[in-house]
Amino acid sequence: MAKTLSAKIMVACDPATIMNVIADLERYPEWASGVKHIDVLESYDDGRPKLARFLVTGGGVTDESLFDYTWEGDHRCLWYLTKGTTQRQHDGIYTLQPQEEGTEVAYDLVVRLKVPLPEPIRRIGQQKIMQAALRDLKSRVES
Repeated sequence: MAKTLSAKIMVACDPATIMNVIADLERYPEWASGVKHIDVLESYDDGRPKLARFLVTGGGVTDESLFDYTWEGDHRCLWYLTKGTTQRQHDGIYTLQPQEEGTEVAYDLVVRLKVPLPEPIRRIGQQKIMQAALRDLKSRVES
């Protein structure tokens, strides 16, 4: 069974601004590595996405995935894969904690592909996804 991995980064901004960037899924192709297109299929009353279809590429693989989102104010965003062409599981959480120097963004992620991979290779791929996501988010928010 795949294990959840975690990573953190400090972002020089308040949680509400960061969460607004996270919630603006349709703009991810402008700044998120590998994201080619996103369609928000359903939204909550506050306008934040509930269900979204992603088209992503990476490592020579293209995947179309459907994610269901839950939002906990400006401090937590959770999503889970409901359908994927190459992934069996892709569940994540962003948790934002205000600090004196900005906001600590924690990212927890578990990914399992439909094709089995040795655990060390799967873990390396998962870590690369997380590092790129945090780096790209920080760059977008701070620019």
